[in-house]
Amino acid sequence: MKKNLFILVCALALMSSCATEFNRVYKSGDYDYKYEFAKQCFAEGKFTQAISLLQELVTIQKGTDNAQECLYMLVLFVLSQRIVCRAGFFLYRSVAI
Repeated sequence: MKKNLFILVCALALMSSCATEFNRVYKSGDYDYKYEFAKQCFAEGKFTQAISLLQELVTIQKGTDNAQECLYMLVLFVLSQRIVCRAGFFLYRSVAI
C-alpha cells in the first residue's frame, strides 16, 4: 500500500513539474523562446501545449518565416486529428500571409 502511494506521489510530482514549465513559457514575453518551446513540444508529441503556443505566435509573428512554420505545424496537427475544414482555414491563412 505504501509503495503504491509513493509511486502515485512521484507521478503527480513529475506531471506538475511539466505543467509548471509550460506555464512559465506561456506567460513569458520572449516570443523566440515560446517558438522554440512549441517546436520542442510538437516534436515530443505534446500537441495540446504546442498548439496553444503556436496559435498565439501566428498572430504575433505574422509575415515572418516563424509564422509560416507555426501555421504549417498547426495544419499538420489539425489534419492528423481529421478536422479537415479547420485545416483548410489555416492553409488559407498561410497563403494570405
